[in-house]
Amino acid sequence: MTNTTGASKTKQSIFAWSINPDELKYQVEQYNTLGITESYRGNAVLLVLALLAFSAVFTLFGAIPLDGGTITEWIIYIVALFFVYKGHRWAIILVMLLWTGDKAYQIYDASTSGHGNIALMIVWWLILMPYLFKALKIEKERNKLQPTLASKSTESIYCPKCGSKEDKDSSFCTNCGNNITSLNLS
Repeated sequence: MTNTTGASKTKQSIFAWSINPDELKYQVEQYNTLGITESYRGNAVLLVLALLAFSAVFTLFGAIPLDGGTITEWIIYIVALFFVYKGHRWAIILVMLLWTGDKAYQIYDASTSGHGNIALMIVWWLILMPYLFKALKIEKERNKLQPTLASKSTESIYCPKCGSKEDKDSSFCTNCGNNITSLNLS
């Protein structure tokens, strides 16, 4: 598959933690134009939402007990996922910690009670974490490219692609043509 930059997208295992430099560049440059299924942050959000939906179905049919902790956990995940999709690094890290803690507790509970599939819990952890890790890496790269001087100057900003100084009201870089207004500076 070829993306719009002409770089070939390599097929990676869903368990792969690394991100191809060309794919990283593509994800950063096309950040605001990628659909939810095309971005790593979007894929992570969709995976967690799907798992929460499965959990809700199992709760509905009585396979999982419904208590205040379960509802609180769902609310925390949903709020955090909103911020993950908006590109907040703290939210990505929070979901990574919550997911790891949740799976660790489930593994501990399954090993002490004898109920539950430990291998399945590990597989789900291994499926979601690479997407969150890649989303975090993309957010870190975007942060590096943010125009640091833009916040200091009210008169101009700097293109994150080529570094050219532009008027703060510019929509496109006069040097490289990069869409400056498409940046999500959150």
